[in-house]
Amino acid sequence: MAKRVKDPNTGAGASRIVIDEHQLLELSKMHCSHREIAAFFDCSTDTITNNFSHIVNKGRELGKISLRRAQLKAAINGNVVMQIWLGKQLLGQVDKIEQKIDIEVFTPLSSREALEIIKNDPFLIDVSEKKEEIIVSSEDKNEVD
Repeated sequence: MAKRVKDPNTGAGASRIVIDEHQLLELSKMHCSHREIAAFFDCSTDTITNNFSHIVNKGRELGKISLRRAQLKAAINGNVVMQIWLGKQLLGQVDKIEQKIDIEVFTPLSSREALEIIKNDPFLIDVSEKKEEIIVSSEDKNEVD
């Protein structure tokens, strides 16, 4: 908690806030937001941002170091999930995914071949009954001749 101290040289007005920089550093190591830190010290976020951002930034960087140390320790102690994750993050390792794709090349059907398929498909009975309405292209007519 911050202490409020009346500055004898300023006279009237708000009391000065004294913030324990060690506590501020510890809160910053835990990546507390400026809002959370301000609530802890009972001051405004502007006070933290304008006067102590250098300490907050240092604390956050130290927090990252602690987290990395803990992650590496877990991996070294045999945590396979952490070993895989760190391998991907730090060493650029990736999962190998194999995919096999079979591609068949189809040649286009002539109108006659399409009509024959339609006539013989039981699901297309309605269409095959209207076979007279299907127009055969001119190139297919040449095949008939």
